[in-house]
Amino acid sequence: MKGYIAFCPHFHQPHFQLYKTRENVFNNSYEPWLNILETAINNYDDFYINLHFSGPFLYWIKEEKPDFLKRLRNLVKSNKIGLIGGFCDEAFIQLSSRVDDVHFQLKEYGNLLFDTLGVNFKDWQGIHIPEREAGEFLLKEVSKSAQLLGITPLYYLDAETFYEDHYQNIGGEFDYCLKYLGFCDPVSKTTISRLPQNMLHFCFKDSISGHDFYSYPIHSKYRYFFLKNNAFNEFDNSTISANDYFKMIKEDLITAYNSSLKYGKDITPILVIFEDAEKFGDWSKNPIKDTQWLNDFFRLVNEDEDISFIGLKNYFDLNSFYDTYPVSTSKSYPEWENWTAKRGIRGVIYADEHLKKTISRLHVLEAKQDMFEKQLISKIDFKEQNDIIKQILFDSSIRYIFIENYIAKNYDKEFVSKYVLVNRVRNVLYQEDSKWASRHPNYGSAPYFDNTGLPYLEIADRILDDLLSLVGTNKENNIQLLDWDKDGENEIFITNRLQTVGIDMRGGCIDYHFAINNDGYDKINITKPYNFIYKHAMPIVFTETDSHLKQPLGDVEERVEKCRNSYRCDIYSLEDNTFIKIGDFSNALFKIKEIKENIVTCVASDTIDGVKYSMEKKFTVNESGIDVSIKAQTEAEKTLFLVPQVVSSITATDEINFKPYSNIQFYNGDFDTNIKVKGISSQNNCYENDTKWDGCLYYNFEIATVTKNNFTNSLQFTFDKPERIKYLNITPAVKNYYKNYVGEKQSSLGYNS
Repeated sequence: MKGYIAFCPHFHQPHFQLYKTRENVFNNSYEPWLNILETAINNYDDFYINLHFSGPFLYWIKEEKPDFLKRLRNLVKSNKIGLIGGFCDEAFIQLSSRVDDVHFQLKEYGNLLFDTLGVNFKDWQGIHIPEREAGEFLLKEVSKSAQLLGITPLYYLDAETFYEDHYQNIGGEFDYCLKYLGFCDPVSKTTISRLPQNMLHFCFKDSISGHDFYSYPIHSKYRYFFLKNNAFNEFDNSTISANDYFKMIKEDLITAYNSSLKYGKDITPILVIFEDAEKFGDWSKNPIKDTQWLNDFFRLVNEDEDISFIGLKNYFDLNSFYDTYPVSTSKSYPEWENWTAKRGIRGVIYADEHLKKTISRLHVLEAKQDMFEKQLISKIDFKEQNDIIKQILFDSSIRYIFIENYIAKNYDKEFVSKYVLVNRVRNVLYQEDSKWASRHPNYGSAPYFDNTGLPYLEIADRILDDLLSLVGTNKENNIQLLDWDKDGENEIFITNRLQTVGIDMRGGCIDYHFAINNDGYDKINITKPYNFIYKHAMPIVFTETDSHLKQPLGDVEERVEKCRNSYRCDIYSLEDNTFIKIGDFSNALFKIKEIKENIVTCVASDTIDGVKYSMEKKFTVNESGIDVSIKAQTEAEKTLFLVPQVVSSITATDEINFKPYSNIQFYNGDFDTNIKVKGISSQNNCYENDTKWDGCLYYNFEIATVTKNNFTNSLQFTFDKPERIKYLNITPAVKNYYKNYVGEKQSSLGYNS
């Protein structure tokens, strides 16, 4: 019997990863990988490996590790390394509102792969699809775009997810008579033929919406047992040697081959090993021991006359496909679902208010881009069937190519580069790891990942304004009433040249606020993974969800978490030296009273114990800042206090030494106020005093970048009528993230985290 092994490591460093993380992985994993591959290629005639590099990885090594790239390029020339293509940003583009982003991602990755390693589309050994929700949409659009680009649509898909043993059994989880009525449904047993898991070691064909594709099932056990030199935890006593691993592979290939003979086909089986490349060297922090394991494995394969390594496309060209066999395409990757409480990627995005805002903001930008492109297309006279052709263009998988070419032929070249940049920025924001890795319980929460991409988006929005000028539309100042955050209630969404502000009527608060520096922001480099972008744009309000604000829904585990936001406000009475909250104005539903140019006024009222209370908020959005006025009225004869929450989500960052610098600053003046600062700054860890101050508060923070171009920004709060402010308490805005759902340390958010 002859059997093949397709070994497919995936190098997946994401955009916006921390500098220290990248350097550690480079030293522990990436450089040792090159060493071991150079040895294997020189020592073994039949050696072959399939490699996939994420787009952010290739951008990173191109810009910062040129020696590594040179060595890697020399290895590719050996013809013993096959490269697997994929998405430029490893993006979850099924969340995008634009179907042409799929083609864009493949094309951009192809250009990047040719630029860095000289490999053409036609030479790809396959296409890497992030598995965490590889449903019908992706398989259809990727297969269609692959054909347009001359790529063979070859994928590897998880066997346990996409190739199930059976559909259903009597008494199983889909026996709804048993679930609801208490007896087994006698006709629930499937009559569909299914191949057993031990036969899933071939290439299979499928078709979706008329687009053919081919896939290799991969089995999770080869991921779990790969490089298993150590126990996973205290309950795990198993280790797997390279010899054990190879024996397991050979036995499974023999079983697959014998089963195939019973099926009536004499085809050589293939076993696909897919694993994150970082598992080698970095996960164990022992590259020497991992190198020995991997060298032993390579040697065992080389010495066996019946087993050899092969490329995915090389196997397909040699053996074609085994049969047409259906993929179960509507399920999320089980391992991913276990990590994220069975939510899948769409669930992670839309169940988390913080992340939902990221995607919702993207969709606002996409709607603006759609408006530009529709107006551009409307200028074209196709004479016959004009409207139909325009609609076909707009729905095309390659719409962006048409728009790009049209701009190039009819306008200055600078507008082409601006259009390309807008598409690049949008796609980067769908990049995988910045959305899910920080939500994994083992990672804890990391708002850094979510916040770093959004400044690019805000800058792209302003660049899109320049493109809108081509079609005679000026969008520099704009107030919209729309449900931009997809919560079922309309909000106010304001953009001007230097600010974007979202005002949520639920609580009458600011739930999104970005400030932009007008100094050269259109020259941003989207491939730079570091935080120098904060010199050009900064999130003023974009807070994490806070478990203190959660809304319980019956059972203790059922709840909705809410973001802190800014300018929520409550009314308190002072009775017997105790503050008592009256009603719940911080979560009340405000109504819009007036929208006038750059001013929004909203009101809320409540009757408590027969007494009416009302609150009015007025937001004035200028280019240089925001003025907020809060007033309350009541007939009650009590001493009342307004207690507003003035929140900023700005965090100082230090990507190298992890010693962020920031401070709270106020100056002496004429006004008596009790000021308390607690636990929010490395400089002012604790402060409490009756203070004479001037009514201004400054938050100063440093952005320390890997490029050494450090800079300091300052946020200023000026309080009108400061003589009326009796207490000023400054504390972390968000203290707990999904409390009790993740570990205590991961759930706690500090000021600088």
